[in-house]
Amino acid sequence: MSMDAMANALAGMAWIDGEFVPADQAKVSIFDSGFMGGVSAFDTLACWEGGLFKLRQHRERFERSAHAAMIPLRCSGAELDALIIETTRRSGLRHAYVQAIATRGRRPSPSMPSHEPTLIVYAIPYLSLWPEEKAESGISLVIPSIRQWPASVIDAKVKNFNRMHSHLARMEADLAGADDVVLLDDRGLLTESRGANVFLVRGDLTIPLFHQLLGERAVIEGDYNIHWLEKWLAATYG
Repeated sequence: MSMDAMANALAGMAWIDGEFVPADQAKVSIFDSGFMGGVSAFDTLACWEGGLFKLRQHRERFERSAHAAMIPLRCSGAELDALIIETTRRSGLRHAYVQAIATRGRRPSPSMPSHEPTLIVYAIPYLSLWPEEKAESGISLVIPSIRQWPASVIDAKVKNFNRMHSHLARMEADLAGADDVVLLDDRGLLTESRGANVFLVRGDLTIPLFHQLLGERAVIEGDYNIHWLEKWLAATYG
């Protein structure tokens, strides 16, 4: 990616601990626990035509993730909704990739825990994992040797940036010449891709995997899953 393309990709707005800054100038300390220890929670939203998709549901999931990670949030509820909306508005983007991130904050020293959490919200131009032609023709997938972590380690429904297993799985895909991966759990069941839900297509219906929707381990809690379940139930039962 050229420097100009990179600058365009990061054009937008960020809010960090009370201050709005251009997204390409946003910074956190190298001693932040999210960087040093991976102690983090996040959620990602899509903004299309100036509207944030399922804002309340994404914000509530972010709050659940932060609570499970024992990261107190500087704001929550309607105040956090307003912050996400204002950050997106200030970005000037009608199609935006939006994230809320919380960490335990800057450590007093590399070995000491932090008690002043960091909160970040940013909005940048909407990005897609694949170019348009791949969306039309489809992508190639492999099932890597790396497995999704079990809930006894970290519940995958707690969205966080601990992604070493995902990185190693992607490296296997690169070596195999594939576009991406689908991870299995320790029972050999389908779970998800590196950051996306898995759906089955049967005829004209798009069907989410039901063990994903029933709260089982090792699967991201997907608002898009719920959205498609609603569509599937409507198409099946009226």
